Amino acid sequence: MPKNGRTNRWSLDRRLAGIILMTVAVFLLQSVTQAVAGQAASDSGVVVTKFASVLAESHAMHKSYLFFADRVKDLTGGKLIVKVYPNSQLGNEREYVEFLQTGQIEFGRVATAVLGPFIPQFQIFDLPYMFKDKFAMFKAADGELGEILKKLLAEKLGIKGFGFLDDGTRHIYNNKRPIYMPADLKGIKLRTMENQLIIKAYNYLGAASTPLPFGELYSALQQGVVDAAEGPIQTYWTMKHYEICKYWSYTGTFLSSAIPMVGLKWYNAQPKEFQQAIDQAGKEMVLKSRQFMGEQEKEAFEDLNKKGVQFNEVKDKAAFVKLVEPIYKDYEAKIGKDLIEKAQSGK
Repeated sequence: MPKNGRTNRWSLDRRLAGIILMTVAVFLLQSVTQAVAGQAASDSGVVVTKFASVLAESHAMHKSYLFFADRVKDLTGGKLIVKVYPNSQLGNEREYVEFLQTGQIEFGRVATAVLGPFIPQFQIFDLPYMFKDKFAMFKAADGELGEILKKLLAEKLGIKGFGFLDDGTRHIYNNKRPIYMPADLKGIKLRTMENQLIIKAYNYLGAASTPLPFGELYSALQQGVVDAAEGPIQTYWTMKHYEICKYWSYTGTFLSSAIPMVGLKWYNAQPKEFQQAIDQAGKEMVLKSRQFMGEQEKEAFEDLNKKGVQFNEVKDKAAFVKLVEPIYKDYEAKIGKDLIEKAQSGK
């Protein structure tokens, strides 16, 4: 009898252990599913998502992301919440591409220069002196060129782009000297994005291109890893790079763009109501960001002028343009001659 009692208790313990393990497994599966779907497991059914950005809260772009978050909340009656994570809190832009694909983040902003290595056609925005001005770039990005690129983004990476932002006109700033002619770049270690075309362009201009993630740039300038960087005045100002680099030269090398986007794996799993709200808010964000960037450009110049930044125009823009001409021939096959023509014609 005692033996049977022990056997029964042992069987009961096994069954209880099995039930506990099954319960834990189900709980973990539900948690993973909710994490992938971007859902905050709240009783009210509210879905909370992440929007990743490398830029500071003071940047005009951040203001447009907050606008997007507010519009999504309003359009869904508070059912879909977008939390914005600035300052590279969730990684760098190259990582965002992967995170959007896997569902680790739902939304993010990625520079077209970062997308170039994934999809060569995006390097159309990396060609130096490609567009006459930002309005020419907007016309091309909002037209046939932009539609072709967004389609490639969806097909090749599983990411939906809302449109093309004004990511600013990229100029050179450094802590050595004013840049008037290409010869002034000789011996200057210039940080660039991790993009071969851009690296090559600045090498052609005479600088020693040094690719680094944006989040490492301030400390790299501070420690002398690099002497210079290139970017729009809004970023130079909001990231406080003027504290180290007092020389700002209007080289206008690139007219940059970036794309706010959503991972299609997550987006396609959402109800129609959410998708419509996201699409509408995304379109509005693109237009708002252009407005905010224009306003901040003026504000930044005025403040930096007071802070003693030394601004200078280049003496011979044609000399810069001539040196980078070989890049067009180098990249024509990768980008596509027809695409370059569409960009130049504004179609």
